[in-house]
Amino acid sequence: MIRPATSEDASRIAEVHIAAWKAAYIHFIPQVVLDNLNHSQWEEKTRNHISEGAHFLLSEAEGVTAAYALWLPFPRSIDWPHKNLISSLYCHPDYFGQGHGTKLIRACARLAQKQEHTGMMIEVFKDNVRTLALYERLGGRQISEGTFTFEGKPYPDILLAFDDLDALASG
Repeated sequence: MIRPATSEDASRIAEVHIAAWKAAYIHFIPQVVLDNLNHSQWEEKTRNHISEGAHFLLSEAEGVTAAYALWLPFPRSIDWPHKNLISSLYCHPDYFGQGHGTKLIRACARLAQKQEHTGMMIEVFKDNVRTLALYERLGGRQISEGTFTFEGKPYPDILLAFDDLDALASG
C-alpha cells in the first residue's frame, strides 16, 4: 500500500533511511560515516519537512513502512528538463527486491502528473549500481554526472530524467 506520510511516521522514516544507507552504501561510504548516522537528527529533519508540506510517500508491507520517497517540485529557473525531483527514495533492507521502490517511483510519477508535470528527475550515487539499474529499467535516462557532498566529502552522482510519466505512472 502507498500512502502519504504524517508527522507520526517521522521516526520510522528515519529508521528506514539509516538502515538503507548502512546496507546499500557500505561499499563506498566510509563505515565511520555510516556508524555516525543519527536517528534523532533524521527524525527531526523529516518531521520538519512534513510540517512544511513536503510530499513523503510510504510503501507499506503488512502495516509496516518498508520504503519511502520524497518528491519535490522545483522552481522553473532550474536548468533541468523537468522541474520536479524524487529527492529521496530509500527501502529498508528487509524489503529489498520486493518492488517497493518501483511502486514509489510510479506513485511519484502520478503525483507529478497531478501537478501538470510531463517528466520527473531523480539522482543516484554513481556507485549505487543496483539502484541505477532499476531507474534505467523504468525509463530513466542519464542527464549529467556531478557530486553530492556529505560530511564534507564529495561522492559522484548521476542525474536521470523520466521523460514519459504516462508510461511510468501506468506501468
